[in-house]
Amino acid sequence: MKSNKKKIAIVIVNYHNSDETVDCVHSFDQLKKDDLLLQFYVVDNGGTPKSTVNLAKKLPQAKIINSSKNIGFAGGSNLAIRQALKEKTDYLLLMNPDTKVETKDFWPKMLRLDADITSPLIQYLENHQLTYDYGGQVDYFRSEQTLHCPHPSNYP
Repeated sequence: MKSNKKKIAIVIVNYHNSDETVDCVHSFDQLKKDDLLLQFYVVDNGGTPKSTVNLAKKLPQAKIINSSKNIGFAGGSNLAIRQALKEKTDYLLLMNPDTKVETKDFWPKMLRLDADITSPLIQYLENHQLTYDYGGQVDYFRSEQTLHCPHPSNYP
């Protein structure tokens, strides 16, 4: 029987930073996920058989993919994305291993966005002005992305 739950692939590329990667995965533990199926894909980028086994022991909830050669964030992400798409995921979430999810309503906010591509709220100073980055649309015909940068008070 097929589940109606949305399947989300969470992709993390690990490069000699297993403690941060483990913390990133565990930051999702606090989130309500009754209507979701989460699958973690951790790429051990530039890993050894021993480091991959150690990651698997620390993260039994994750599918660990070994890349004995460091192929960068994009290359490592692509390894996991290919596997997740074969396994019929509905959504892909790419995470840096040094990040953590800190808001309990992360999934409702993320899933109700009307965007092809989105990212968490990122704030930075540009020309002495606070700049925000959050979400966007993809024009597949032109292969262009348009970012939306409204003030954060307008975020869902």
